[in-house]
Amino acid sequence: MGVSDPVPEPDQKDDLALAQQRYPFDLTQQLLTDPRAWPQGFDMCLSRSGIDMNSLRDARSFSIPIHDAAAMCLLILDIDPSSLMFSESVGRGPEPDGPPDDDRRSESDERDRPSDEDRRPESDEMDRESEDRSMDERQGDIALAVQMYPSNLTHDVLTRRIPWPPGFDICLSQSIDMDLLRNQDEITGNMHDEAALCLLAVGADVEILLSSAQEGGQHGSPDGGEGQPSDGPQNDPDGYYALTVKQQSSSYIEAEPSSKTSFTVGQDASLWLSGYGFNKSGGPSLFNHPVSIATDGTRLAVTDRNNNRVLIWTSIPSSNVAPDLVLGQANFETQLEGKGLDGLDFPGQVTMSPDGKVLVADSNNNRILVWTSFPSVSGQAADFEINIDSLIRTQSAWPWGVWTNGEKVIIAVTGGGDNGSKLIIWNSFPSSGSVQPDLHIKYAGMGTPRMIVSNGEYILTGDENGKTECRDGAVSHIWASWPTKTNQAPDACLSGWVGGTIIGEKLVAIQQGGESLAWWDQLPGTTEEASSNKREALPGVGHRWQGGDGNDAEYVDGKLFVVEYNGGRVSVYNALPDGPDQSPDWSLGATSPDVNPYYENWLIQNGVPGSNGKRLFVASDFDRSLSVWNKIPGESGAVPDLFYRRFENAPWDISVYEDTVFLAGNTGIYGWKNFDGTGELPEIEIDGNIGSIQLQDLRGVAYNGTYFALSSSQLNKVWVWEGIPSQNDEPKYQFDMSQSPGRLDADNEWLVIAAYPADGASVKAIKFTELGTGNLRIVPGYTSFAQSAALTDIGFFITQQGDNKVVGWDSIEDALSGMSPTVTLGDGQGTKDANSIKMANTVEWDGSHLWVGEFKFSTRMLAFKPTK
Repeated sequence: MGVSDPVPEPDQKDDLALAQQRYPFDLTQQLLTDPRAWPQGFDMCLSRSGIDMNSLRDARSFSIPIHDAAAMCLLILDIDPSSLMFSESVGRGPEPDGPPDDDRRSESDERDRPSDEDRRPESDEMDRESEDRSMDERQGDIALAVQMYPSNLTHDVLTRRIPWPPGFDICLSQSIDMDLLRNQDEITGNMHDEAALCLLAVGADVEILLSSAQEGGQHGSPDGGEGQPSDGPQNDPDGYYALTVKQQSSSYIEAEPSSKTSFTVGQDASLWLSGYGFNKSGGPSLFNHPVSIATDGTRLAVTDRNNNRVLIWTSIPSSNVAPDLVLGQANFETQLEGKGLDGLDFPGQVTMSPDGKVLVADSNNNRILVWTSFPSVSGQAADFEINIDSLIRTQSAWPWGVWTNGEKVIIAVTGGGDNGSKLIIWNSFPSSGSVQPDLHIKYAGMGTPRMIVSNGEYILTGDENGKTECRDGAVSHIWASWPTKTNQAPDACLSGWVGGTIIGEKLVAIQQGGESLAWWDQLPGTTEEASSNKREALPGVGHRWQGGDGNDAEYVDGKLFVVEYNGGRVSVYNALPDGPDQSPDWSLGATSPDVNPYYENWLIQNGVPGSNGKRLFVASDFDRSLSVWNKIPGESGAVPDLFYRRFENAPWDISVYEDTVFLAGNTGIYGWKNFDGTGELPEIEIDGNIGSIQLQDLRGVAYNGTYFALSSSQLNKVWVWEGIPSQNDEPKYQFDMSQSPGRLDADNEWLVIAAYPADGASVKAIKFTELGTGNLRIVPGYTSFAQSAALTDIGFFITQQGDNKVVGWDSIEDALSGMSPTVTLGDGQGTKDANSIKMANTVEWDGSHLWVGEFKFSTRMLAFKPTK
């Protein structure tokens, strides 16, 4: 966003420079011409670097990239230069064309990188034959590597339960995006293959790997999605990732059991947990998912997304002081959505220009709000709106990003149907909401563009769902110069989506996932520069950044402000640091950069309730936590008695039967056979497999005292055991599902199977007496992301996340027979009002209230008390 003068910083040496220094040009020349001297693993490493091995045969002159690849492979293999044994009959060959060794890096990209025409062989037939040979050789290498290093071992290596042998990280970085390892859910079969190949290339000893796993892994395990680090207690000397429990003396009113069993259409929720109250923001100094930051050089603005507001400081703050103004709300205490020019609904990026203009991406209202002069009072209405749907004929444009310098304007159309998923650009500032943009930038690789970084010439936009050469998924698109043509393709891409600020020639960004800032000393203009010139802190060094679905930064008044979406704060450097490995000095919205206000105020993301009528449990996959109330809460805002965190396998589902409690997620389960509320850690921990069943992407768990069930959405399987299984027990029943199964629930008669991700998928059920027949029955209709279904004493309930509702019947038999629901909770508007549910995700009955957990864009746990 902002543009400021650069601050000089020392040069950085990368692995390639080290490789070139250790293995100079004359050494790699001699080695390349003498295959008999190649150390073990060198040929495999070279082929994995993209080198056509056939081109090396009988060659005496090699391009600079081949010399660099050879040096990198020697570095990966940690070869002592003096140990290389060259054949006496092999000379060093003629001097290659090009600069001497000391100057070879100063040549232009055009010289170092042959063009497509130069790389193309003389005939397609030669190309196909060479490619076939290379593929055959590679498949043989993979088969050998996988045999030596099976997937259970590479899983422990990739998740750093096993310390990485020397050279492994450099080798692996040549074939996969290392950022993907920050989230265990992103690890694919191809990554296992590449890890096995690299272990083979570096000559890793299996016994040493296994013994090092038993001794404990290395510090700094990979990070979880959306900025949440993955857990690995055995990798964690300082205990940051270990599962611990916080016990506290919490005083709250206990709920009375309800004798009523039904609800009133449109009724308000009776209680709330995980929030500050109905239409309560928490005040001026607390953020609920800050998403963006902007400055005009003298003032500062922060978008507080889940509170539907923009906070403004009329001077640049130097400490954690309250803002002076608020937009989107009449005051600092409220949070409800609004549709007028003075309201906001799920706002995204805010941008300010030096001449006082303020623009806000009002995402759920499908518009951009425009203040043509700086607002002077709280709640001030915008001067006009740019309604994207009306302007360019999109359907639910859902704009997340907007940028202006007072003259040019860019908007990221994040949704919008066939005419959306693009950037729209004005080369001069529009005077009203009816002025058409000058350019539409839409191309096949753009999915859902997010935040925008620009200096008026350079443009970067993050994208949650892109399709580029960098990866399919979270990427960033880069235009090195201002686009001049409709649908002009970007110049470069970056794996992972980032947002940040341009400071002179530097790009400083916070990433959606991971714990490090991303830092470039020169603006990357090519995909290679975006990848190779990116600097990050080593694991455990500096601050543990918590980016997420909102990434932004600003440099003003000599300070660097960085938004931490999943940290609930804006962390600040009092001076521009030398790089990403330094810690910030203080924070807005928190007492220090190490304090997460969400945990301090007991906010739970993606809460999944469970109850036995005596206690209330709420699990969270996002927080990797379990909150426990030892009594059923009878008042809002009750603080849990026990708080467990961090589970290595993020719990997606919970099952509570009498005093037996189970959590399941990713590749493992956790369990207590007799949960007594004293804070004991789980006595059952199973990871990886039960018997011959490989546990992958677990989404459901259910136990009814007789049967135990698990579901895997990745494998499309549901398994059922008699009794609680041990590590080696085989399931008695297995069901292949036509739609990916999700959360499970069970009573004495029925097993209920929701779906994941559940769009268009039906809830299914089977009687336990019919497990042998596989007689799955379908609940007709109600397929709008039905992520949870609950069998309770007062009826059967299904969440409709896409419709922002919960529907219920007197019994599951009524639902299966196609009867209409007798209960509907939530007005369908998806707001933060007391009678509304935002992305209804999970549901559970505790004997007094029906609890509903909201998902992703809201953190509330809502309790509905029966009225009749």
